Amino acid sequence: MYYAKRIGMDRSMIGTMAAACGVCGISAAVATSTAVRARPSDLALAIATILGFGIITMFVSPIIGKTIGLSDYQFGAWVGTGILNSGQVLATCLAFNPTIAPGTAVAYGEIWNVVRVISIPFVVFFITVWFWRCEAESEHISLAAIFKEKFPVFVLGFFGMTALSSLNLLGAEGSATLKLMREVMSWIFGIGLVGVGAYIDIQEIRAAGGKPLHVGLVAGFLKYVIALIVILMFIPKQAAF
Repeated sequence: MYYAKRIGMDRSMIGTMAAACGVCGISAAVATSTAVRARPSDLALAIATILGFGIITMFVSPIIGKTIGLSDYQFGAWVGTGILNSGQVLATCLAFNPTIAPGTAVAYGEIWNVVRVISIPFVVFFITVWFWRCEAESEHISLAAIFKEKFPVFVLGFFGMTALSSLNLLGAEGSATLKLMREVMSWIFGIGLVGVGAYIDIQEIRAAGGKPLHVGLVAGFLKYVIALIVILMFIPKQAAF
Protein backbone atom coordinates (compact mmCIF):
# COMPACT_ATOMS: atom_id res chain seq x y z
CA MET A 1 0.00 0.00 0.00
CA TYR A 2 2.85 2.35 0.84
CA TYR A 3 4.69 1.63 -2.40
CA ALA A 4 1.56 1.95 -4.56
CA LYS A 5 0.77 5.29 -2.95
CA ARG A 6 4.32 6.48 -3.63
CA ILE A 7 4.03 5.79 -7.36
CA GLY A 8 0.61 7.46 -7.55
CA MET A 9 -1.72 4.51 -8.05
CA ASP A 10 -5.49 5.00 -7.72
CA ARG A 11 -6.80 4.54 -4.15
CA SER A 12 -9.37 1.90 -5.15
CA MET A 13 -6.73 -0.03 -7.06
CA ILE A 14 -4.37 0.16 -4.08
CA GLY A 15 -6.95 -1.43 -1.78
CA THR A 16 -7.73 -4.22 -4.24
CA MET A 17 -4.07 -5.01 -4.94
CA ALA A 18 -3.19 -4.88 -1.23
CA ALA A 19 -5.77 -7.56 -0.46
CA ALA A 20 -4.80 -9.66 -3.46
CA CYS A 21 -1.09 -9.63 -2.64
CA GLY A 22 -1.48 -9.67 1.13
CA VAL A 23 -3.64 -12.75 1.64
CA CYS A 24 -5.48 -15.04 -0.68
CA GLY A 25 -5.34 -13.77 -4.24
CA ILE A 26 -8.63 -13.76 -6.11
CA SER A 27 -10.92 -14.29 -3.11
CA ALA A 28 -9.39 -11.38 -1.21
CA ALA A 29 -9.47 -9.12 -4.27
CA VAL A 30 -13.14 -9.88 -4.91
CA ALA A 31 -14.03 -9.43 -1.23
CA THR A 32 -12.30 -6.07 -1.02
CA SER A 33 -13.15 -4.58 -4.42
CA THR A 34 -16.75 -3.60 -3.61
CA ALA A 35 -15.75 -2.03 -0.29
CA VAL A 36 -13.21 0.27 -1.97
CA ARG A 37 -15.40 1.10 -5.00
CA ALA A 38 -13.05 -0.62 -7.42
CA ARG A 39 -14.10 -0.72 -11.06
CA PRO A 40 -14.48 -4.08 -12.84
CA SER A 41 -11.32 -3.23 -14.76
CA ASP A 42 -9.43 -2.70 -11.46
CA LEU A 43 -10.47 -6.14 -10.27
CA ALA A 44 -9.59 -7.73 -13.60
CA LEU A 45 -6.14 -6.15 -13.55
CA ALA A 46 -5.52 -7.33 -9.98
CA ILE A 47 -6.55 -10.89 -10.86
CA ALA A 48 -4.45 -10.87 -14.04
CA THR A 49 -1.41 -9.73 -12.07
CA ILE A 50 -1.63 -12.31 -9.31
CA LEU A 51 -2.37 -15.16 -11.71
CA GLY A 52 0.53 -14.11 -13.93
CA PHE A 53 2.87 -14.08 -10.94
CA GLY A 54 1.48 -17.44 -9.85
CA ILE A 55 2.18 -19.05 -13.22
CA ILE A 56 5.83 -18.04 -12.96
CA THR A 57 6.16 -19.41 -9.42
CA MET A 58 4.42 -22.67 -10.38
CA PHE A 59 7.34 -23.50 -12.67
CA VAL A 60 10.15 -22.06 -10.55
CA SER A 61 9.18 -23.18 -7.02
CA PRO A 62 9.52 -26.99 -7.43
CA ILE A 63 12.98 -26.52 -8.96
CA ILE A 64 14.08 -24.27 -6.08
CA GLY A 65 12.56 -26.61 -3.49
CA LYS A 66 14.33 -29.69 -4.79
CA THR A 67 17.61 -27.84 -5.35
CA ILE A 68 17.88 -26.62 -1.75
CA GLY A 69 16.44 -29.85 -0.30
CA LEU A 70 13.15 -28.67 1.21
CA SER A 71 10.98 -31.32 2.82
CA ASP A 72 7.28 -31.64 1.95
CA TYR A 73 6.41 -29.77 5.13
CA GLN A 74 8.79 -26.90 4.41
CA PHE A 75 7.77 -26.68 0.77
CA GLY A 76 4.05 -26.68 1.59
CA ALA A 77 4.58 -23.99 4.22
CA TRP A 78 6.61 -21.88 1.79
CA VAL A 79 4.30 -21.90 -1.22
CA GLY A 80 1.20 -21.85 1.03
CA THR A 81 2.50 -18.50 2.25
CA GLY A 82 4.45 -17.11 -0.69
CA ILE A 83 2.23 -17.82 -3.72
CA LEU A 84 -0.71 -15.46 -4.03
CA ASN A 85 -3.52 -17.68 -5.34
CA SER A 86 -4.99 -20.79 -3.68
CA GLY A 87 -5.36 -22.95 -6.78
CA GLN A 88 -1.79 -22.26 -7.81
CA VAL A 89 -0.55 -23.14 -4.33
CA LEU A 90 -2.01 -26.64 -4.65
CA ALA A 91 -0.81 -27.05 -8.25
CA THR A 92 2.73 -26.09 -7.25
CA CYS A 93 2.71 -28.53 -4.33
CA LEU A 94 1.60 -31.34 -6.66
CA ALA A 95 4.41 -30.45 -9.07
CA PHE A 96 6.86 -30.85 -6.18
CA ASN A 97 5.29 -34.12 -4.99
CA PRO A 98 2.35 -35.56 -6.97
CA THR A 99 1.21 -37.74 -4.05
CA ILE A 100 -2.09 -36.69 -2.46
CA ALA A 101 -2.05 -37.94 1.12
CA PRO A 102 -1.64 -36.65 4.69
CA GLY A 103 1.93 -35.54 5.31
CA THR A 104 2.65 -34.57 1.71
CA ALA A 105 3.38 -31.14 0.24
CA VAL A 106 -0.16 -30.59 -1.03
CA ALA A 107 -1.66 -31.39 2.40
CA TYR A 108 0.61 -28.93 4.17
CA GLY A 109 0.23 -26.31 1.46
CA GLU A 110 -3.54 -26.46 1.84
CA ILE A 111 -3.32 -26.02 5.62
CA TRP A 112 -1.07 -22.96 5.39
CA ASN A 113 -3.19 -21.51 2.61
CA VAL A 114 -6.41 -21.94 4.59
CA VAL A 115 -4.89 -19.90 7.41
CA ARG A 116 -4.51 -17.06 4.90
CA VAL A 117 -8.11 -17.45 3.75
CA ILE A 118 -9.34 -17.23 7.34
CA SER A 119 -7.65 -13.83 7.64
CA ILE A 120 -9.68 -12.34 4.74
CA PRO A 121 -12.39 -10.72 6.94
CA PHE A 122 -9.74 -8.95 9.03
CA VAL A 123 -7.91 -7.71 5.94
CA VAL A 124 -11.18 -6.51 4.38
CA PHE A 125 -12.00 -4.68 7.61
CA PHE A 126 -8.60 -2.97 7.74
CA ILE A 127 -8.61 -1.91 4.09
CA THR A 128 -12.23 -0.73 4.26
CA VAL A 129 -11.45 1.48 7.26
CA TRP A 130 -8.36 2.80 5.45
CA PHE A 131 -10.31 3.59 2.28
CA TRP A 132 -13.32 5.20 3.95
CA ARG A 133 -11.33 7.22 6.46
CA CYS A 134 -11.63 10.23 4.14
CA GLU A 135 -14.55 9.29 1.89
CA ALA A 136 -17.01 8.50 4.70
CA GLU A 137 -16.39 11.84 6.37
CA SER A 138 -16.93 13.82 3.17
CA GLU A 139 -20.04 11.83 2.21
CA HIS A 140 -21.46 11.69 5.76
CA ILE A 141 -21.64 7.89 5.81
CA SER A 142 -21.09 5.92 9.01
CA LEU A 143 -18.61 3.05 9.09
CA ALA A 144 -21.40 0.73 10.33
CA ALA A 145 -23.49 1.54 7.25
CA ILE A 146 -20.51 0.86 5.01
CA PHE A 147 -19.92 -2.59 6.46
CA LYS A 148 -23.61 -3.43 6.33
CA GLU A 149 -23.63 -2.63 2.63
CA LYS A 150 -20.15 -3.79 1.58
CA PHE A 151 -19.17 -6.71 3.82
CA PRO A 152 -18.34 -9.81 1.70
CA VAL A 153 -21.03 -12.27 2.81
CA PHE A 154 -19.34 -15.17 0.99
CA VAL A 155 -16.64 -15.14 3.69
CA LEU A 156 -19.29 -16.24 6.20
CA GLY A 157 -20.16 -19.05 3.81
CA PHE A 158 -16.52 -20.10 3.83
CA PHE A 159 -16.50 -20.37 7.62
CA GLY A 160 -19.78 -22.27 7.56
CA MET A 161 -18.55 -24.81 5.02
CA THR A 162 -15.30 -25.22 6.95
CA ALA A 163 -17.29 -26.03 10.09
CA LEU A 164 -19.52 -28.53 8.26
CA SER A 165 -16.50 -30.21 6.67
CA SER A 166 -14.63 -30.38 9.98
CA LEU A 167 -17.62 -32.08 11.62
CA ASN A 168 -17.88 -34.54 8.69
CA LEU A 169 -21.42 -33.36 8.02
CA LEU A 170 -20.62 -33.25 4.30
CA GLY A 171 -19.23 -36.77 4.37
CA ALA A 172 -15.77 -38.14 5.10
CA GLU A 173 -12.79 -37.37 2.87
CA GLY A 174 -13.26 -39.17 -0.43
CA SER A 175 -17.05 -39.33 -0.13
CA ALA A 176 -19.32 -38.94 -3.16
CA THR A 177 -20.76 -35.70 -1.73
CA LEU A 178 -17.37 -34.01 -1.40
CA LYS A 179 -16.32 -35.27 -4.82
CA LEU A 180 -19.45 -33.83 -6.43
CA MET A 181 -19.03 -30.48 -4.63
CA ARG A 182 -15.41 -30.20 -5.77
CA GLU A 183 -16.34 -30.98 -9.36
CA VAL A 184 -19.05 -28.31 -9.32
CA MET A 185 -16.61 -25.87 -7.71
CA SER A 186 -14.02 -26.56 -10.42
CA TRP A 187 -16.54 -25.78 -13.17
CA ILE A 188 -17.73 -22.58 -11.48
CA PHE A 189 -14.16 -21.47 -10.82
CA GLY A 190 -13.15 -22.24 -14.42
CA ILE A 191 -16.11 -20.33 -15.88
CA GLY A 192 -15.29 -17.38 -13.63
CA LEU A 193 -11.67 -17.27 -14.76
CA VAL A 194 -12.69 -17.48 -18.41
CA GLY A 195 -15.00 -14.52 -17.80
CA VAL A 196 -12.23 -12.53 -16.16
CA GLY A 197 -9.81 -13.39 -18.97
CA ALA A 198 -12.34 -12.36 -21.60
CA TYR A 199 -12.82 -9.03 -19.84
CA ILE A 200 -9.12 -8.13 -19.64
CA ASP A 201 -8.00 -5.89 -22.47
CA ILE A 202 -4.41 -4.92 -23.23
CA GLN A 203 -5.69 -1.37 -23.65
CA GLU A 204 -6.92 -1.38 -20.05
CA ILE A 205 -3.50 -2.49 -18.80
CA ARG A 206 -1.87 0.18 -20.95
CA ALA A 207 -4.31 2.81 -19.68
CA ALA A 208 -3.39 1.90 -16.10
CA GLY A 209 0.22 2.70 -16.97
CA GLY A 210 1.50 -0.68 -15.83
CA LYS A 211 1.32 0.40 -12.18
CA PRO A 212 -0.82 -2.53 -10.93
CA LEU A 213 1.50 -4.98 -12.69
CA HIS A 214 4.54 -3.23 -11.24
CA VAL A 215 3.19 -3.17 -7.69
CA GLY A 216 1.90 -6.74 -7.89
CA LEU A 217 5.20 -8.17 -9.10
CA VAL A 218 7.26 -6.24 -6.54
CA ALA A 219 4.97 -7.16 -3.62
CA GLY A 220 4.62 -10.75 -4.80
CA PHE A 221 8.37 -11.22 -5.22
CA LEU A 222 9.15 -9.75 -1.79
CA LYS A 223 6.54 -11.95 -0.14
CA TYR A 224 7.82 -15.01 -2.01
CA VAL A 225 11.47 -14.45 -1.04
CA ILE A 226 10.82 -13.41 2.57
CA ALA A 227 8.57 -16.46 3.08
CA LEU A 228 11.40 -18.75 1.90
CA ILE A 229 13.90 -17.08 4.25
CA VAL A 230 11.53 -17.46 7.21
CA ILE A 231 10.86 -21.11 6.34
CA LEU A 232 14.59 -21.90 6.17
CA MET A 233 15.22 -20.13 9.48
CA PHE A 234 12.32 -21.35 11.60
CA ILE A 235 10.48 -24.29 10.05
CA PRO A 236 11.88 -27.79 10.73
CA LYS A 237 12.07 -30.54 8.13
CA GLN A 238 9.14 -32.39 9.69
CA ALA A 239 5.93 -31.13 11.26
CA ALA A 240 5.61 -31.30 15.01
CA PHE A 241 2.04 -32.67 14.81
